[in-house]
Amino acid sequence: MFGIIKLGIIPKLVLVIVAAAGAAYLGHALTGPAPSQKTEAAADAKDISNVPPGTLQKIHAKINDTSPLLRIVIFVLIAFLLPIATISIVRKVLAHGSNTHNFLMLAAYTAADALLAILLVGILMTGFWAIALVILALIAGGVYNFNVLNRIEELENG
Repeated sequence: MFGIIKLGIIPKLVLVIVAAAGAAYLGHALTGPAPSQKTEAAADAKDISNVPPGTLQKIHAKINDTSPLLRIVIFVLIAFLLPIATISIVRKVLAHGSNTHNFLMLAAYTAADALLAILLVGILMTGFWAIALVILALIAGGVYNFNVLNRIEELENG
């Protein structure tokens, strides 16, 4: 499919963890106010606790009422089974022998994992940890999908 870097599992895990931590820090830095504005922003903050919730807030609250462990299990199961459940589509795309088609397939599976992660975190992605978990899920989903699609191609070309 794409030539894979022949590294052991530990260097790959370290790279994924470093990339996730860097992306999470960058996301936190981009979404937070500038250091000089933190005190001003705290002084100018409005109390929104009495504002009636909209549709997204209601969905967010309902998702957050679900157990975090259950949400993680749902994500892992769906992300794990998606490429395997659609193996006939994977075989058809691999039959074309096009790197563009292969990349688009990998991107589609990774985007599906990212959307699922955003949905299970609670749509609004409030807070640093929600953003960090989505970024981690995106990276882990991309790595997993790449490895699964690579393995399916190896079995097809066997």
